[in-house]
Amino acid sequence: MQLDTIHLEVTYNAPVERVWQALTEPDQIREWCFDVPEFLAEQGTEFEFRKLGRKRMFLHRCKILDAENNMRLKYTWSYPDLQIGESVVTWELIPRGSITSVRLVHEHLLNHKDGGDAFSVESFDTGWNTILRRSLADYLEK
Repeated sequence: MQLDTIHLEVTYNAPVERVWQALTEPDQIREWCFDVPEFLAEQGTEFEFRKLGRKRMFLHRCKILDAENNMRLKYTWSYPDLQIGESVVTWELIPRGSITSVRLVHEHLLNHKDGGDAFSVESFDTGWNTILRRSLADYLEK
């Protein structure tokens, strides 16, 4: 059976409020991750961004399913230009005094399998590890 979900947990030397801002404020998101023109952490809102994949630019469309200030952010993840399914990304923030642990779960990844190697579970795992362990860590701890 092929894995369908990625689970990551990384702890940052930053208070939960700082991590939440990095995950939800467009100016901050652009600094460490994706060029998100608009972002509002409220259930039902949508946001889009383009990201270079292997050899081409991909439009990503996401819809917020749940947002609880300083605690949880959950949204769909899809590629409207491709005929592949939708997955779900959940960020859970766990305050531990002056540091914060972030649990990221990206589930239903096999819904993207028809997109080819760029959409494999392994590719997503590599991408999320780079984003959480390098990009977000460098941004929060600079």
